[in-house]
Amino acid sequence: MNWKEFDKVLGQNLNNVDYWGDEESIYAADLLKDFDDKDWLSLEKEWKSRPDVWKERCAQLIDLRKDQKSLSILAEMLETGNLDITINAIESLQGFVSESNWDEINQKRVDTACQTIDRSTLIDSYKSELTDFLKSKL
Repeated sequence: MNWKEFDKVLGQNLNNVDYWGDEESIYAADLLKDFDDKDWLSLEKEWKSRPDVWKERCAQLIDLRKDQKSLSILAEMLETGNLDITINAIESLQGFVSESNWDEINQKRVDTACQTIDRSTLIDSYKSELTDFLKSKL
């Protein structure tokens, strides 16, 4: 079961954002690629209870699978109200093909993500890029 190791790797050195480097992300990505149904079920049940830095890391990696399970979790991440998680989720969603089932991207999630982005100090052009992408999926 890769979930436990994935959870452990994403949870390492949460106070040192710079620690999350290539080696750790590659290892976590390899674990994610080999997730079975039990691993996905654990991730789906547990991710919301993890620290924000853990969620950011997960959002950066989860799109490697580009399947409905990862799309569903990324869609849920749009509702966290945390700017970094929201941006990472949107950037990961941008990697999905247009033929994906976008039903998980609903109005409430888009509104929450757009409000999070609008409250930020991001430059306006980047805000527009992120929010326009989400709105195009409704």
